[in-house]
Amino acid sequence: MPPLHLPRPRLLHLLNPRRHASTAAGASPRTLFWKARLALVSAAHALVFTSAGIYLLKSQLLAISGPIDRTPSLPPADSPESVHTLATIAAALATHPLYRALCADPAFHPPAPSWPATLDPAVRARKLTAGTLAGAKRIMASTVFVARDHTRTVSFMSLGTALCGYPNVVHGGVSATVLDEALGRLAALQFADGMRPVTARLVCNYRRPVEAGGTGAGVGSREWGGGEGGVGWLEMLGGLEGKRVRFVVVRCEVAAMEGPRKCRVRGTIEDEAGHVLVQSEGLFVVPRGWSPEKLDTL
Repeated sequence: MPPLHLPRPRLLHLLNPRRHASTAAGASPRTLFWKARLALVSAAHALVFTSAGIYLLKSQLLAISGPIDRTPSLPPADSPESVHTLATIAAALATHPLYRALCADPAFHPPAPSWPATLDPAVRARKLTAGTLAGAKRIMASTVFVARDHTRTVSFMSLGTALCGYPNVVHGGVSATVLDEALGRLAALQFADGMRPVTARLVCNYRRPVEAGGTGAGVGSREWGGGEGGVGWLEMLGGLEGKRVRFVVVRCEVAAMEGPRKCRVRGTIEDEAGHVLVQSEGLFVVPRGWSPEKLDTL
């Protein structure tokens, strides 16, 4: 029986025509026309979708940027300004519905007192998130709820404008640091005393911008975003009482124990409405051959 030859689809024929003995060395004008048309249509589609993506990104950033904080300096963490800021934010957090629901949830331990107030100044000087990054316009709240079975944590944080890349958008490296700290804290609870895990792998997927902390009037409001005429930070906080402060919620859970020295955990940064802003998964291992010094506090 002679072999059966099926006709080739026209598009494949145009993209890769077979050469026959009777075919000239160059492609026919019709083939060149269809190739050029296909390339032109593809380029047009790429241009349209790229332009739409740029427009949507730009509109999203403009929607949350607002006036840029131009206050001249960062107050030290122990300054009256920072102390007042952290106390004001802590008072606002204590009335937050999500916070109060977790306080009443029997599955979680009561929250530990928020740092840096609980840390000795000498200890705080050696810390990143509880020292260098803590204070007015930086990390202004960080309260952690730990599940009684040690498989979950929920943290409330308020991140200030000094932690931003784009105006009023928290830098992606800060978001990764926040997740690394939260995931590592939970992973450490899975090991026996004396076993101190370190980060082996951290993967972050950024879904939406993380907005810097502010009031219900908006991130870019004059009360919070800093604004014009040399308005000081305390002066901007003067109208904060009675207004809703913006927080983010960091949720972590144990994904799996992979042997006696490895723990895989995952977590998210969410806004108060539950929208996922950043997703992350980390692998924490207890290293062999060396051990980091014991943490002053978790």
